Amino acid sequence: MSIPTLVTVGVALLALLVSFNGLRLHHRDTNAAEKEADATFQDDARSEAVALADTRGKRITDLSERLNALEQAQEQERHDCAEKINQLRATIDTVREEAAENQRMLMVGLRGVLMKVLSHLEVDPPEVPEAIEFLRDALQDDAPPSLWRRTTRRRT
Repeated sequence: MSIPTLVTVGVALLALLVSFNGLRLHHRDTNAAEKEADATFQDDARSEAVALADTRGKRITDLSERLNALEQAQEQERHDCAEKINQLRATIDTVREEAAENQRMLMVGLRGVLMKVLSHLEVDPPEVPEAIEFLRDALQDDAPPSLWRRTTRRRT
């Protein structure tokens, strides 16, 4: 081989080595940059995940507190409603007792009126006009209670 050919081959070989080295360095730098970008991305993703988890944790805590407050309010409402129901039942019992007492009193009064009418009608001769007058007086809205205690007039 001639010298110019050897020089050309040597220069070509040197160019090949320089190119290969350049490619290797470029590849290494690219890998380093990719690794750095990947590490940065992972750090960013990790930071975002931690922030999201923190936000979710705060939200869960807030919702748990609100749920507890609502459950306590509901329990208080149930207690208040049960108390009100008991009061209403006691009131109903009282009203029933008063109604029964009023009915007994009305029956006593009615019995008294009927007894007086009967006493007017049992005499001989019966005092029908007096009995009718007594009934009319008793049936008036403004009849005084003393009317019911009035003694009967008997003919002599």
